[in-house]
Amino acid sequence: MDAGSVIYIYENCDEQIAAGIRQFSASKDGYSTTSKRRSIWPQLGACLDNAVVLFASRFKDWPSSALFLGANGISRLGPAWLAVADGIVDQDYVHGKRLVKHTLREDLVSFVETLASLREVIFAALSHAPAHITVKGCQSQKGGVRLQTKSKGDDHHPFCELCWRYSEAAKNLGSDERDSFSAIEVRERRNFESEAGVRLGSLRFCSIHNPAESAPRYRADVGYRGRFWQAITRCKRRFVKANKLMLAEYDVATPPVMAQVLGLHREGFSVRQIMAITSLPYPAVTAALANLDSAVYQSMLAAEKRFAIPDEKLTRQAAYLLVHEDVIGLIALESEAPGIAAIALRDLIQDLFDRKLSTRTREIVRLSLSGITNADISAQLGVSRQVVHNALCRELAVAFQGFLNLTA
Repeated sequence: MDAGSVIYIYENCDEQIAAGIRQFSASKDGYSTTSKRRSIWPQLGACLDNAVVLFASRFKDWPSSALFLGANGISRLGPAWLAVADGIVDQDYVHGKRLVKHTLREDLVSFVETLASLREVIFAALSHAPAHITVKGCQSQKGGVRLQTKSKGDDHHPFCELCWRYSEAAKNLGSDERDSFSAIEVRERRNFESEAGVRLGSLRFCSIHNPAESAPRYRADVGYRGRFWQAITRCKRRFVKANKLMLAEYDVATPPVMAQVLGLHREGFSVRQIMAITSLPYPAVTAALANLDSAVYQSMLAAEKRFAIPDEKLTRQAAYLLVHEDVIGLIALESEAPGIAAIALRDLIQDLFDRKLSTRTREIVRLSLSGITNADISAQLGVSRQVVHNALCRELAVAFQGFLNLTA
């Protein structure tokens, strides 16, 4: 990627589009997504539309190229990018990466990395939103209501900034609404719903961490906030790595071409569409589809379902427990997402036990797991039986024993 540009440009991005991105990056300051006089979309079009049309004309068989050609560029897609174009472009990006990986189609490297660069420039343009907007008031409110369009909590919405619970802004929304409403829409809705004189506190936090209902000790602890946010990122990376590790044996047992064809079939693509994406002949596609009910493929599907990457809420819960050094809670999460304690966070949990339990207690637990009786343990370590009994009855020692069983 081009490190000299504010916007990420991937190494194999189309040269004309890369030049347009650099031009846009140098000239985008002062433009906004909502301004009529200085709208950012005409500026984006002047820098990129012609290059995008030329690029799309070389890859006409892909849905994203048809989208770019139909819009005569990319600037007209910008205002409705998330609703209209992003899903199509993301699908082509994923399918293109699969083809590069499994069929070694080097001609698609530029296509894939250009799509990634175009997504980067669109999201950079979308970030040029005003600090505040004024929305029209409802019947009980005269005039307009001035709302922030971006807050520190938007990156965490609909969750509390400091834990895994839902924030005050989202707690009254249904599960579908939490996913569909943006943070700005929630703030607007809560503003209209609130009555005069009612103190809601900050909508960025849950009821436990809300300064309106509890001591603001967590809000003042900037160090905790930073550790929690870093733990979220660390957990996400570890969960992805653990998922690949747990599914590695199934990936080896399943031929890449078969896995690719069956994966596209699961996503709803027809045989004709699979042939167009993979460039495989009809007999090869039908031969791969014949393995839909095979034991190898069904075991791979079962493993993918069992070892799925934890969702956002469970990831935040693991990060919260990790920052609070709650090893018992971390081990309990293993029942909800196999691999969290045993693989993904194994070394971190081991470090917590090393700090919380003495060397002698850990040794007693290990000897007990090997089948040695309490009397033999006391004789081997030179301690009384009561010391051995007390060590094994401690809640943390029981948790350590469960952890050792998981990682055995």
